[in-house]
Amino acid sequence: MRCGADGELKVHSTGHQGSHVFSSFAAANCFIVLERERGAVEPGEWGEVEPFNALLEG
Repeated sequence: MRCGADGELKVHSTGHQGSHVFSSFAAANCFIVLERERGAVEPGEWGEVEPFNALLEG
């Protein structure tokens, strides 16, 4: 997750996802929350993001 030139937060995948892929998790700074029924997400779509630092506050 980063702040774009327009001031909006932008997210992108860190790569292959799987329970055994620690490098992808290590490069991340947030979760992208996707509902099961949502299906594919296209670039530019809005979605819910859970920053890792927010998890430390609770």
